[in-house]
Amino acid sequence: PNDNKAIGVYCFTPELFLKHSRRETPIINTTEQIKELIEEAFALMLSKKLPQDISINVCSTDELRQIHSRFGLWSDSIQGFAINAQTEFGTNCVGNKKLKQIFVKNSHLDALMLTIGHEIGHVYTSSLPNSHDEEAKAFSFAMEWAKIIRENNIGNLAENIKDDIDFNPARNGLHDLAFFFIKKLMNNGLKPMEIHNGLVKKYISLFGSYN
Repeated sequence: PNDNKAIGVYCFTPELFLKHSRRETPIINTTEQIKELIEEAFALMLSKKLPQDISINVCSTDELRQIHSRFGLWSDSIQGFAINAQTEFGTNCVGNKKLKQIFVKNSHLDALMLTIGHEIGHVYTSSLPNSHDEEAKAFSFAMEWAKIIRENNIGNLAENIKDDIDFNPARNGLHDLAFFFIKKLMNNGLKPMEIHNGLVKKYISLFGSYN
């Protein structure tokens, strides 16, 4: 079953962070090709190493479809998904920790790096009780991730990423609500990671206070 508390499948669209007119970046087919870039972005953003219990797997479309079939219906719009450690599927372990698994579709370097940032935002901390807060958590993480890549020109991608993320997300009752919640808080002076941390600690929620 597709349990959103364990599995992040939200059809993230990395192009929303990317300039319409931008140079084409190479297609990335293996995790090893971008491992150092991921680790660099994570270290600059959080001042620590990427945890060993987060596994990132770059897959072909067929591989991603096959893995995803265990959890729900496939859509070609799915760029990746994440399995948090609390799910039974995450049986592989690193030390005494269950492995948090990220699967992403091979793609151009700029789009792939942004998708990975979003998925790390899902698994870096425990899943939240509802899908809207969970999506806002991952999206706010992704916003900071994109900023770090742009400001530090990681992978020579600075010119590909928008200076300001201002767009109209899909009006599906999930992406739009999560985004406008984040935008409202940012307009009130909060930074993306402050929003992320507030959601993680359950100080804030799209639906008011937690019980």
